Amino acid sequence: MQFDQHPVIKYFIKNNLGCTCPENVFDEIDVEQKNQLAGKQLNFDRILVGNRLLIYVLKDIDMSNLHKLLPLVVRTGKEERNAMKFNRFRLVLKRDNDIDMESLAYSIFENIPEKDEKIHLHFIADNEANALSGIFKQQPDSRHREP
Repeated sequence: MQFDQHPVIKYFIKNNLGCTCPENVFDEIDVEQKNQLAGKQLNFDRILVGNRLLIYVLKDIDMSNLHKLLPLVVRTGKEERNAMKFNRFRLVLKRDNDIDMESLAYSIFENIPEKDEKIHLHFIADNEANALSGIFKQQPDSRHREP
């Protein structure tokens, strides 16, 4: 089944995440809602774009565990990116209007040894994260391929 919200996802990736991928990369977008990562309970959306870009959009993060969670997510995302031979991994966290949370997350992220120049950390507003989740839930099969 076609992913009817393809233009919305493409807009989000290009405008909110700053992706400068060529247009043909967006011919195929796969989205999956997941609830586990590396054996840990974690709700997130996994987006694959054009066999080049891997995105995790994390939801409801336990801030007290951020120093353990971020390195695990980065390591897992990097391993998946490399195994699939993708170019980039973008990790997206939901901003909760807590500037200290963003500062802490960036500080932890910058000190993760597994991080490389093709791994990026982004923050999106709560309403953006909820809108994305709503779009993904509407799709019985969240795959889009251009004819």
